[in-house]
Amino acid sequence: MHAPRTKRRIIGIICLLTGLALITAGCGNESNQSDAEKPTPSDSLAIVLVGADSVSVLELLLRDHVVDYQASAMGAFVKA
Repeated sequence: MHAPRTKRRIIGIICLLTGLALITAGCGNESNQSDAEKPTPSDSLAIVLVGADSVSVLELLLRDHVVDYQASAMGAFVKA
């Protein structure tokens, strides 16, 4: 009569320990790299444009740069 109760207790303890192990496994050390240390992509070009909310990105780009683009029904496509 005591054997089934002991077996249930052991199974319960094993489940509890397994759950705790799975929960703590996800709490490993995260990388604390600063923004300066993070690698930057070398194949992209970023242009910072500041403007009003109602101005499109193309309008901002045309304001300060010479850009060749093609207008279409889907929008404007900037040519490289």
